[in-house]
Amino acid sequence: MSRTEITLEAEMQREARGRVHELGISPAEYLRRLGERDLTRPRAVTKIDRVFDLGNSGGADIAKDKDSVIFAASQAWKQYTRAILVRSIKRDRHVLKRIVLAGSGLPNCGPHQLCRDAPSWH
Repeated sequence: MSRTEITLEAEMQREARGRVHELGISPAEYLRRLGERDLTRPRAVTKIDRVFDLGNSGGADIAKDKDSVIFAASQAWKQYTRAILVRSIKRDRHVLKRIVLAGSGLPNCGPHQLCRDAPSWH
């Protein structure tokens, strides 16, 4: 056997001491068991067909059509972000209206309600 020194974070050292105490073994024996468990465990072997040939592409050829595929994806992203921006602007406009009305003493009508006493916001 050879002697090895290790450095642990304080929290990890406290937890390891607690585990050693539970098991009734020395810290050295605890680390030997951890090392043995890790080194004797069978290594996971990834079959190459798991990485390639994942399924049917439906005849798509990304190498041939990459420009149009990337353009379509960027357009979809623009539409998505634009829709989110429009929703947040509408939401913020209603929140701002409520804040202004709350401070002005005017009646606070909902966004879909007709309120005769409220000023026009158009």
